[in-house]
Amino acid sequence: MWFFLIMLFLPRLESAVMILDPKFDDFDNLELVNALLKNDFVDLADSVLNNLPNELKKNPEGILLKTKILGKQKKWESFLEYAENIQNKDVDELKVYAFFQTKQWENCHQVSDHGISELVSIKYDCAIKAQKPDKAWEILRKAPKNSNIIKLQINFLLDQNLIQEARSLFFLKSVYLTETDLFLLLDQFKEKKANRELMPLLEYLKIAYPANTDLLLYYAQFTFGEKLYHAAADAFALASFNRPTFAYHGAEVLRNLKKFDRSRFMQFFIPEEKQLLKQKMALWLDQGKFREISTLKRTLPRSDLRADDEANYTLAYSLLKTGQLEDVIRPLNRGIKAELLPKATALQKIWESCQLASNPCKI
Repeated sequence: MWFFLIMLFLPRLESAVMILDPKFDDFDNLELVNALLKNDFVDLADSVLNNLPNELKKNPEGILLKTKILGKQKKWESFLEYAENIQNKDVDELKVYAFFQTKQWENCHQVSDHGISELVSIKYDCAIKAQKPDKAWEILRKAPKNSNIIKLQINFLLDQNLIQEARSLFFLKSVYLTETDLFLLLDQFKEKKANRELMPLLEYLKIAYPANTDLLLYYAQFTFGEKLYHAAADAFALASFNRPTFAYHGAEVLRNLKKFDRSRFMQFFIPEEKQLLKQKMALWLDQGKFREISTLKRTLPRSDLRADDEANYTLAYSLLKTGQLEDVIRPLNRGIKAELLPKATALQKIWESCQLASNPCKI
């Protein structure tokens, strides 16, 4: 009933009091204010309440409504004056915001949060600002368990440099966390340089979420940074089944580890021709297979590597190494950058000396 009255008279805000009827008793008038407030017509509710008789405004229900209105209007100082002796869930919620906005940290963390996660977070923040870590932990410990609270608990332990405790909580409560939450917390461990504690977490998550490619890549990059190259190579290889672009990284790591057979196998999963060709050339070069590289003398100019100075130098070197002197100069003429220019110049001089019959070609 009140909702229809509200919608009927809303266009005439300046005459809001017209909907008050002498026939209505006190409860009906206050119920109208409450209905307006519940439907977020805060200023209209305030206008109606202000036009009620003083005895009505000053009774407990009227004071409660005025308190809620002030809170909704974010008039925090006035709200706190009204709310001082009121025990009400809605008012308690607004009290937390009011104390936080007015920087009354001590009062803020003492208000009941009624198990509302958002209020728990604000109270926790107030306790930290009040330099009460014990109180902050108590707030989190008593709060209903959800992903937000678990993240706050782990972050608290990390901030207190209780790294092992944070890791233990991570293991115990990971069921509450989304995969996005897990990545955020892993970054928190990295920021604390808790790599020793992070490795078991990654191993656990790799088993718990075997189909999560992002997690595999996180694991690969972390282990690579820790110089655990075999673990990184395995993770890149697994990730490449869902994201073939990472097969190149797996092949590259394995090549650097001299695992040539496994690196060659990973090449089958590299989707881009440019990366595949580059990886093939690098692997053949490591194995001293210059004849195989020289077979690319017609393929390379037609590929995306035609302007790659390293690829052109490697091809020229291989052609010279295998005695194909007539083709050596072409790759060098395709452009060599400054970093490789001394080596390219030296190679060209060797090629020139090889043109002289009296000088044997040595390289």
